[in-house]
Amino acid sequence: MSKEKHIAFILANYNGGGAERVMITMANELSQKGWRVDLIVGNTEGHLKDLVLQSVQVHDLGFQSVSRGFIKVIRYLRSHRPHILFSTLNHVNILATISARLSMTGVKVVLREANTVSKVYQNMGKATQRDVKLSKWVYPFAHRFVAVSEGVKKDMVDFFNLKEHRIEKIYNPVVASSMVQMADAPTEHEWLDTADKPYKVILGVGRFTIPKNFVTLVRALAHIREEMDVRLIIIGEQKLDKEEYQRVHSEVEKLGLQDVVSFPGFQSNPFAYFAKADVYVLSSIHEGLPGTLIQALAIGTSVVSTDCVVGVREILGNEEYGRIVPMKDPKKMAKAIVQQLEQPTPTKAKRQARGMDFHVDQAIEKIDTFLTSLL
Repeated sequence: MSKEKHIAFILANYNGGGAERVMITMANELSQKGWRVDLIVGNTEGHLKDLVLQSVQVHDLGFQSVSRGFIKVIRYLRSHRPHILFSTLNHVNILATISARLSMTGVKVVLREANTVSKVYQNMGKATQRDVKLSKWVYPFAHRFVAVSEGVKKDMVDFFNLKEHRIEKIYNPVVASSMVQMADAPTEHEWLDTADKPYKVILGVGRFTIPKNFVTLVRALAHIREEMDVRLIIIGEQKLDKEEYQRVHSEVEKLGLQDVVSFPGFQSNPFAYFAKADVYVLSSIHEGLPGTLIQALAIGTSVVSTDCVVGVREILGNEEYGRIVPMKDPKKMAKAIVQQLEQPTPTKAKRQARGMDFHVDQAIEKIDTFLTSLL
């Protein structure tokens, strides 16, 4: 009789974005591959909770902040004894590693890193910098690590002084076959579901945080409007950084773009927006492996992206699958967007084929093999 494979994924809550979606996807998929899967959640509020399959056992530990979760995570580990504790995001990784150490259960901690932490440290506020400083001390106590790209892996080696053999590069499971059906659904947005519209629509996707740098995208729109009729839709969580959300809004008002910029908020089906937009633009100043860029390609959307440290060139190559522009340069971004709107490159079929290189099945097969090797 084969040994039971028991893994616990840990999230602060269901209010996040791409990182939390990836964790839920991995939990769901592994539960279908014979793993016993627990999902530890600080609190069960948020728009992502409906994505969790019934085959995943959810444990609501009832803490509102990560700093208050240590005792409850330790109690869970001592009571349920998973073989592996899998975590992502810097502050949750700290919680997972310290709790596992103090639980004295022998659980193996695997930390997923989705960003270039050295760049996060340079660009974020004091609270995040404090977490990063702490993580440099805590991370070495974890058993193994998952990096979402070669660039992230190299950054982890350099920044955390980790041995390369402890880090496994595994692309995010961000492309699923169901996306194709979801992309055909209506968006119920008047700018996208209108047939034969006389304007082009630019799409931005992501949480309103400083790294997403939507201000540059808004400024690029102002330049584009000087030569063609375009609209901008930015979908994504608006509550995580209210100050940044207001900054983007203020820029829209300052440039007089209120009538051509729309903020619909979080959308459970962003793929329909991808399918109906004329171009998707990633404006970030740093990313690990941007899932939205991959998903846009898989659906066949034309793309423009900033050259944000790592990840983007790993996906787009030397502009083989989309145009790449410098960060924080609205004029060059505007020029690339106009070029892509007038002459999309490459072909839709080639974009879709590249996106499918990041299909869920491939990523889950690798994560299953990797985690099984740790038992």
